Amino acid sequence: MELRHIRSFVVLAEELHFGRAATRLYLAQPALSQQIRQLEDELGVKLFRRNSHRVALSEEGHLFLPNARAAIASLVAGQEQLQKREQGTSGRVRVGFISTAALTLLPRILHSLQRRYPGIELDLYEKDAHEQLNGLLLDELDLGVMHADLRHPALESFVAETNTVLLALPAKHPLANHASVNLRSFAQERFILPEPMPHEDFREVALSLCRRAGFVPERVQRVRMLQTAVSLVASGAGCALLPSNFQSIRPRSVKFCRLKGIDHKLPLYLTFRRDLKQSLVRNVVDIVSEASVHSL
Repeated sequence: MELRHIRSFVVLAEELHFGRAATRLYLAQPALSQQIRQLEDELGVKLFRRNSHRVALSEEGHLFLPNARAAIASLVAGQEQLQKREQGTSGRVRVGFISTAALTLLPRILHSLQRRYPGIELDLYEKDAHEQLNGLLLDELDLGVMHADLRHPALESFVAETNTVLLALPAKHPLANHASVNLRSFAQERFILPEPMPHEDFREVALSLCRRAGFVPERVQRVRMLQTAVSLVASGAGCALLPSNFQSIRPRSVKFCRLKGIDHKLPLYLTFRRDLKQSLVRNVVDIVSEASVHSL
């Protein structure tokens, strides 16, 4: 059963006139008659009752018409979907991200996509930088968002958001109401730090800032996620160095202080394959580039 036969049947069913139907289909009338006969032979039924004066749908034609229209509509929709994907305006993009990106960067990207490309959906996977690297190289991810600048020959990246590093203190801490503090003053405090990872991550950033201040924390509480550190700070379990976008969640019982003499910039990189060819993924990359914020 050929699509052109089904389309000819639907148009003739609407016009009930071979001449007008042939004109709509850009066919000669004998060619249209032949297509209808071929379709009827294949189905084994007569779809029209016709004589020299009149064309009408048969009972079988009435039964077949809704299915014929549905088949054409489905094929047209499939064609449009493929065209949109080719144009990069519809489809799914696989994005790996670290938890820090979920606070401000990802919401900003999702909002921009919804406004410009509502047909694009992001499949989001929370993964550390090492997992994202493997996912990108194995074509299991299209994009990665991380603090690490991977500098891999197969990958390309740019800064999508830049935060500073602040000290989070329990609200009842004696220095919590100070706008800025000297990090060295907290050398004897318990620091809440991410657990060690097989790759560079925020833990190394926090420890390097402590070393710059002249000490290495001796009392340490390890956590898997920075969001957990916020909760522990709120409960009075210690202090934590955190990216400034954590202020966006407005945690109760936590105060954020700037570091005197330290203005450490913490970039979030958007990373993707250098051989990127899909216009779908490229459109998302362009959206992120336009929505990038370099100071929070």
